[in-house]
Amino acid sequence: MKNYVKDFPETKDMKQFFEQAIETHFKFMRSYKDPNPLWLLTLKDSKMNIVCIINDVQASPMQKIKTLIEVQDPDAYVFFALGWSKSLTGGEQGLEKFLNTHKYGTIKDMPDKREVLTVVGRSKDGKDEVQKIFYIKRDSEDKITEFIEDQKPGSMRINLP
Repeated sequence: MKNYVKDFPETKDMKQFFEQAIETHFKFMRSYKDPNPLWLLTLKDSKMNIVCIINDVQASPMQKIKTLIEVQDPDAYVFFALGWSKSLTGGEQGLEKFLNTHKYGTIKDMPDKREVLTVVGRSKDGKDEVQKIFYIKRDSEDKITEFIEDQKPGSMRINLP
């Protein structure tokens, strides 16, 4: 894990924090050809804490994220995950079948996958939150050229504080 702390303009407007965090992350991702896929930004006492999570096991890093949020107890957080998505049919049964027949990390090898940036954030009081999915477009040199927000994202089930 790498950890950075940065002063953040004092704000009581959590929606503004979420928007600024997303725009800052877009700029970061455009500047690196292969950005690390897992980031957690937390806001506490007008300080933004930025944590890069290196996942060295073939399992979901969500438990690390959850633990960091619980320990830091921030005023708000935004979690960014770079990964792959695949459309599934069959509702809950289709999802369950997919999860039972595929291992963690195998979507990236499927021909009909799409690269996505998933964004999830919440304020401590639970009044404000953000859940967005952005499809990532790259050019012939593999640089990110565009983030396209999914206007009809599927349901996300995330067990974070």
